[in-house]
Amino acid sequence: MIRIHKSNEPNCLVDLRENSNDYSDLRDECRSEVLDSLKTEQVGICAYCQKEVNTVIEIEHYIPQSIDEEKVLIYENFLGVCSGFFYVDKNTGEKIDYCSRKRGNQELFLNPMESEDMDTIYYDENNKILSSNVKILYDLEQTLNLNFTELCDKRGEAFQTFLLNLYKLKEILGLSKVDFVNKAIQLLSVGNTEYSGIIKFRLKQLISESS
Repeated sequence: MIRIHKSNEPNCLVDLRENSNDYSDLRDECRSEVLDSLKTEQVGICAYCQKEVNTVIEIEHYIPQSIDEEKVLIYENFLGVCSGFFYVDKNTGEKIDYCSRKRGNQELFLNPMESEDMDTIYYDENNKILSSNVKILYDLEQTLNLNFTELCDKRGEAFQTFLLNLYKLKEILGLSKVDFVNKAIQLLSVGNTEYSGIIKFRLKQLISESS
């Protein structure tokens, strides 16, 4: 998971609020514009699980509509998320709900727009996303269900693929390990890379081991 820096809201949303406070009125071209803006500021990945969302993206209200109706059309309250039902349990064959689909209308203590919250997050040897804050940890494991086996496996595979390509480029460019890893971390901030949170975390571990 990475921190999300909110950009300026689309002008069409400002215009919409002048005449409506009904979320169902956010549709057509304005809705598409809002979704494009969310995809851009989140570099094309889900705000929670970090799955690629360029083709399938939904608007999530960070503060649920049922809790604060005044924020239903406030852009700062919008996050872009995946549909949350693509994964299937390997043992039972049943669909696994996660991200916003698992969350429902529950409030979150975790805020992906706050650097203080993101700074508590780390990953263990099994690619589970964890937090040193017990309330955030509960959100990650229970409210959002981000540590089921299939998703952890996807994180691990993403890092191994990235690492393989990284070493190939390192040899081509002739950079030191530390310099090249630092450059890779910078590139992850602007590129569309699934599960970039764990990739950044593992890369920083590599730098630490090299120093």
